[in-house]
Amino acid sequence: DGTIIHGMYVMGVMGKMLSDWAGNKNIRKYGVNFKAMTKPGAVLTAGGEIKRKYEDDNGKKLINLKLFVKDETGDVKLDGKAVVECE
Repeated sequence: DGTIIHGMYVMGVMGKMLSDWAGNKNIRKYGVNFKAMTKPGAVLTAGGEIKRKYEDDNGKKLINLKLFVKDETGDVKLDGKAVVECE
């Protein structure tokens, strides 16, 4: 029903939030699930939550994240997961 914003744009919003927070070189894994269509003019908010902090077998410090993008009504447009390395 009308024009929508491409899901890859919404994924880019989340990716920008993640790279601003962690730095591009520290992102080890990043994936999303598309949940709902986004209409032009929507106000999008990206955020996340730390789910786990740990060291791998090589001694690298890693963080597992749960991520989301939602609109101004709280409707989740996509969710995702990421693994970032801490320096």
